[in-house]
Amino acid sequence: MMLLVLVHHSVFWHVLFILTTKRFLRTNIIIYFETTVGGKNMPTFALFWFEWGSNEYISRMKVGTSQATALDFKLRGFDYLVALDGEGKRSRYTGDGYNDGKQLARFLESLLGNMEYYVTIPFYRFDSNIPRDSVKGNFDGSYWQKWIDGVVDSAGNNLKGFYWSLEASGQFTYGYGDGRVSRYLIEGMSYYVRKDYGLDFIWIPSLGGRTVSDLEKYTDIKSYHGYFDYVFCQPNYYQRQFMSDGTSYSYLNLLDIFQWIRGIDYPKVSIELEADRGVLGIHCSDNRDCPTGTSCDGGYCHENCRALNPVPCIDYACDYVNAQYDTLGELWTNRAYYFSTDLKVIDAVRNRCVKW
Repeated sequence: MMLLVLVHHSVFWHVLFILTTKRFLRTNIIIYFETTVGGKNMPTFALFWFEWGSNEYISRMKVGTSQATALDFKLRGFDYLVALDGEGKRSRYTGDGYNDGKQLARFLESLLGNMEYYVTIPFYRFDSNIPRDSVKGNFDGSYWQKWIDGVVDSAGNNLKGFYWSLEASGQFTYGYGDGRVSRYLIEGMSYYVRKDYGLDFIWIPSLGGRTVSDLEKYTDIKSYHGYFDYVFCQPNYYQRQFMSDGTSYSYLNLLDIFQWIRGIDYPKVSIELEADRGVLGIHCSDNRDCPTGTSCDGGYCHENCRALNPVPCIDYACDYVNAQYDTLGELWTNRAYYFSTDLKVIDAVRNRCVKW
């Protein structure tokens, strides 16, 4: 017997409890999530982390101790995956953009081929602060053009588009630390991805705790968002205790940030919801008790949450839902999700705020 179930992710755990009673234990259950609210399509984008190992790509995504699959993301209501590594520093670099892109695409296709996904365009070389090509010149003939070609030639029909990996929100005008990215580069890249290949082009810039005044002065989101199909702004509220001017990053500040984002070009410019393994409440006595990428602090395995205890960490994550309702009266259309490398983070947060 096979049972098909349509649910919204907000009632997933209640439905799953019912379906796993004895009556349904021998039933093959396929759950399809409803991703519309009030008749509107509300696509969700999950960040999927990978890295280059000693001689091959590996997925960093887990469900507890098990390797995460595309189905695990689907069961949690996600429509698309954004495959990324962290601005390029964990993607293989040989200098040959075409073959580098091709190798990553083959890995992703074997792992994610039954779910639509976006592929990173790596900015930095592997384990380096050096860009993979000149950021001052044109796009034509660049490493990044060849990378895109390699990915497209090896990916299947579920390739949805590309993700520009440099997160600096002022990179085109104010710089990213070591220079500025040429308008001609991002303009050519955008045209190539969107017009020549007919694919989406997305960006997830970090706001870095900037005040609205500083966002107006020092970021390029308002003037450059037109080069992208989707822009998901990282509020960084979950991670940062203070704003760029030294004041506390309060919930009221978060509302101001959301209002600023909404005023740019909603729903094309939207938000990334943020949480990490700090919400899991993993007890520890030292770092050896903690998963890779976390450390023992205050008796819990800590990642990047502004608090050490899992309870306030979950509260900070849930504030992203509250702020959507307080600024728009509903969940925002088009949302990206950062939850570190463990899908149990999603489960823990949704146990408190089901609409996350």
